[in-house]
Amino acid sequence: MFTYTILLKSQIPSEMQILKVVKSLGGSDAKVTMEDFVKTPFWFDESEKSQDRTYSHPFPRLHQIKELLFKTNATSDNQYLDMEQFIGFLKTATARKEASDFNGLLFAPVKTLQQ
Repeated sequence: MFTYTILLKSQIPSEMQILKVVKSLGGSDAKVTMEDFVKTPFWFDESEKSQDRTYSHPFPRLHQIKELLFKTNATSDNQYLDMEQFIGFLKTATARKEASDFNGLLFAPVKTLQQ
């Protein structure tokens, strides 16, 4: 749930976008460090980057989002990304067709069974 909350305003990735991320990270069995993860391009980079005003202090929003995603989906020793877990969360979101972003996915109306 925390992964989805971090990406709340981001579009849900397509299968192709997930495959592109996996390939960029070195494959599904790669040992991805935080440094490599933060440098990797993601489908949400453009929509999540900071829109700082010229007179404001820079805020590295995208970098911090990627760090949080890494820490949330890291192995128990926090050294590597748990690729299986991270990709599993993304694929679960992709399988749900009710929403186009994670906000819509998390806060979709609950369907009740008719009696």
